[in-house]
Amino acid sequence: MSADNEDPADTGDNSASASIVVECPVGGCTPGFWKQPQHFEFWPGPYDPDLPLTNVFANASLYTSTAGATQLEALGFNGGKGAEGGARILLRAAMASALNGFDVSGVDPALATMDRAIMLALATELDNANNAGECPFPPEDLVDG
Repeated sequence: MSADNEDPADTGDNSASASIVVECPVGGCTPGFWKQPQHFEFWPGPYDPDLPLTNVFANASLYTSTAGATQLEALGFNGGKGAEGGARILLRAAMASALNGFDVSGVDPALATMDRAIMLALATELDNANNAGECPFPPEDLVDG
């Protein structure tokens, strides 16, 4: 780029950051609960086991191993190395959090950073929320007893 075309606002700093705030819920269900076929009936709309994960988290498309995944597949993601592994860990916790009705608005910004530490920090917060209290499903009136 010539000096005439340089952007005066470009400082050369390509770093990014994300703010993480997670409200602790009364109770949530884990990815292990949500991925069981007998629990699909409890999935709230607009979520669906067979729909693309990118319908929920658009920035899942930034990572090779998550770009073509379904919402159900995300619940079974394992971790891995680097940003790719961090994204998988975050998306597993985030998909369960979305199904629990928790605020997941910070997930796409965290994915966009491609910073493993940022993604893992948010994944930990979401995982803690998913494991807080007791899973409210199945409703007591559906439990055999």
